[in-house]
Amino acid sequence: MPFTHLPQLFSRSECLATGVTARVLERAVHAGDVTRLAPCLYTAATGWDDLSAWERHRALARTAARLTPDAVVSHASAAALLDLPMPTNPPPKATMTLLDDRRTSKADDWRQFHRGVTPYQHIWVDRGVPYFVPARIVIDCLRDLSPGDALAVLDAALGRGLVTGPDLVEARKLQHRWPGIAIADRLLRLADGRRESWLESVSAWVMASWELPQHIPQVNVWDAQGCFVARVDNLWPELGVVGEADGLGKYLMDAKPGQSDE
Repeated sequence: MPFTHLPQLFSRSECLATGVTARVLERAVHAGDVTRLAPCLYTAATGWDDLSAWERHRALARTAARLTPDAVVSHASAAALLDLPMPTNPPPKATMTLLDDRRTSKADDWRQFHRGVTPYQHIWVDRGVPYFVPARIVIDCLRDLSPGDALAVLDAALGRGLVTGPDLVEARKLQHRWPGIAIADRLLRLADGRRESWLESVSAWVMASWELPQHIPQVNVWDAQGCFVARVDNLWPELGVVGEADGLGKYLMDAKPGQSDE
């Protein structure tokens, strides 16, 4: 198999540079040994079909970073590369931000390009490939993702120590007139790194949208004798109310993957 030495996803030019002819590549596609994901973007069929939707998206994002020197992986794709909480379905394309804000977004079958000012402080380089720093990724997600998903990214980044409050304030300054910054500011006020799951963060957003009092996450409850009772996801001490945000799989061992309830 002449394609196993190539990256998981590879471009036509990368393939031809190894000595594989265009004719051999097309034959492999027709035979089912290679899958064409987009014009000029391929993968060896073996293994690709076994990946989950988000594993495929992360592979797409890593490939976009390697093949697109004039843009940086950003938004949901960048958050996925940091292994931050994501919803069930990934975006259909790798999300990137053009380094030159004066350019218009390019049409592409597998990459979505955003425009945005990119100061050097927002970039770090790994083995020659530029990436956004976590604070920039989080603020972009707060503006671009659905509010519950965005809050899950923010809470997890705080909880894992990827970002701090001052980091986020500094990254937000640049975007003070960008679309979606109003909802981003609201989410920043709701953020709490003590939340431990995507569902807890999404639930927090839903309860805030219902204008319920803000809860305290992850609290140990003790009885009057000082004995431990439980650790609860949410506590409203002034109301004497606790709340849990758990998938049905916690209680029903045969629940379908992704099935959840509150």
